[in-house]
Amino acid sequence: MLGLLNSSRRWLPGVLAGIGLAIHVAPLCYGNWEFIYSFDDGANFVENPMIQALTLPNIVAMATTVKINVYEPLSWLLKAFVHGLVGMQSKYVRMVSVLVHWTACGILGCATHRLLAPSFADRASVTIAGSLSAVLFAIHPVHIEVLMYFRKMSVCLVLSMALVATTYVANQRGAGTDVDTISLTIPRKLTPIFYQLYNYSHQGMMIASV
Repeated sequence: MLGLLNSSRRWLPGVLAGIGLAIHVAPLCYGNWEFIYSFDDGANFVENPMIQALTLPNIVAMATTVKINVYEPLSWLLKAFVHGLVGMQSKYVRMVSVLVHWTACGILGCATHRLLAPSFADRASVTIAGSLSAVLFAIHPVHIEVLMYFRKMSVCLVLSMALVATTYVANQRGAGTDVDTISLTIPRKLTPIFYQLYNYSHQGMMIASV
């Protein structure tokens, strides 16, 4: 009986993640939902020539343009890749947002495990707890706007970059490196690079200042 409980504990995060992902994807694949086929943010898609062709002039424009008081070159680049693959189809833009969101939550689970594991003897429980926290974060209803509203695609991206930076710091800490000295050696200079990617994804500077 105890073995069954331990086994179910290990499978629980994966099962919950599968259910949550299915709930997020199902409306995009089934049902005649009007919003699935509409662009509710025309200025960033239909009226944005930068993302409609992946050319060098457009990439330069992405790196040098402030649009609607926002500077987000990596977000525009992601939108350009999506447009290049599937064209101006709102359904697939939302699917990419779901994919980036769940990838970020997977990174969150890894970062949580790396940060907490050194402090607890039961590593298996830490892994399960970290995974569950990431799944609960992923399925929280507050993220529905982030996943389904086009303007918020950049929020998924900035979360991914922030968590990559956090995981990198957590890995260095797990290796026994003082966190205060992580940015001082050549390999660890990746931290400010991640930070800049974080900023260029859209709202990183605002979040970092908080």
